[in-house]
Amino acid sequence: MNCHSMNSNHNLFHIMIKINMPLDINIKLSYLSNWKNCYSESEKRRYSRLLAQNNQNSQSILPIDQNQNQNECLLDIKIRCANELDIISIKKLDKSTFKLAYAKEKLKESIENPNHILLVALVNELITTENEMNVINEQVIGYILAEAQSENISMITSIAVSENYRRYGVGKKLMISLIDTLKSIGYKTILLQVSVYNTKANSMYLNFGFTTLNWLPNYYSCGEHGLQMKLDIN
Repeated sequence: MNCHSMNSNHNLFHIMIKINMPLDINIKLSYLSNWKNCYSESEKRRYSRLLAQNNQNSQSILPIDQNQNQNECLLDIKIRCANELDIISIKKLDKSTFKLAYAKEKLKESIENPNHILLVALVNELITTENEMNVINEQVIGYILAEAQSENISMITSIAVSENYRRYGVGKKLMISLIDTLKSIGYKTILLQVSVYNTKANSMYLNFGFTTLNWLPNYYSCGEHGLQMKLDIN
């Protein structure tokens, strides 16, 4: 990585350090070492102090969202494997969450492919029919998709939660179920990519024990930088 490319990320990296963005110390130090030919000695000492302070903070227990903990008790959330009847609901959720949504064919393939794990989060919804009958309907409020990369490695390629059900612990329940499922199958490692700006997701992944493997400059179509993260599960 040359000085020009390092300078293009200088301001963002400085902000990430100053706001205690949760990053693995190894990737922080690797960036600092790459700056050795781009910055003065005083600047390198300054960043060394910032990195050391940030690493100390990131090793502490992440703050617990008390509101989320209380909200988790309010919902009876069910997690199960997706089936073809869920495809329309998943696609609708996907489209409302991401600029590029999965095609129905991709979701159908993930349901049928034994190397893919597609889980959905459900809540019971009371609806009134045309005959004014009250019935209970299962509503998809979240999903998580993981795809095998090798015999021992699976990668989380997507996770989404309905906006109306965020901060209820839906993402956490999906992640717990996925990890348990992958463990039972025999996978040893989970990978994922996440935007550096998605601080809530980063915090959740760190709480599960994920560590940062790589910095992914301009990884997303909007130009946002990403992080590749890893979790050993067996």
